[in-house]
Amino acid sequence: FVAPILEVHDLMKELVTLPGLPDDKKLVELEETIRRLAFDTEEAKRQQQQLLGDGDIQEGEEKYYETLQLQEATTANVRKKFEVIDEHVETVVDQAVNNIKTVQQRCNKMCDDLVHEGGSLKHRCAAD
Repeated sequence: FVAPILEVHDLMKELVTLPGLPDDKKLVELEETIRRLAFDTEEAKRQQQQLLGDGDIQEGEEKYYETLQLQEATTANVRKKFEVIDEHVETVVDQAVNNIKTVQQRCNKMCDDLVHEGGSLKHRCAAD
């Protein structure tokens, strides 16, 4: 359960390092929390296996529930990190798309002006 979450977390780290996303303190805090929870989850799983190996079923079950709670907390923090990244991506992507649209509109206008000017010159040359 934790391994796929950590893979997604690694993919998100790559996204965060893409140019345009600011180094957000909230992202850094969430990343540290996720890393700490992953360590705690692995430690709880190790303790659970040790308890079950020693035959202590009741305490092993308690460690199992502790592991589930840690995994749920990890999932919640990964979800929060997605939300923070989505906010940044929307800002960065929207800004980039708007810049591209503006340049494209200016280029289209320039092309239309050139075509119109060429047509005017052709018409004047034909009239002479």
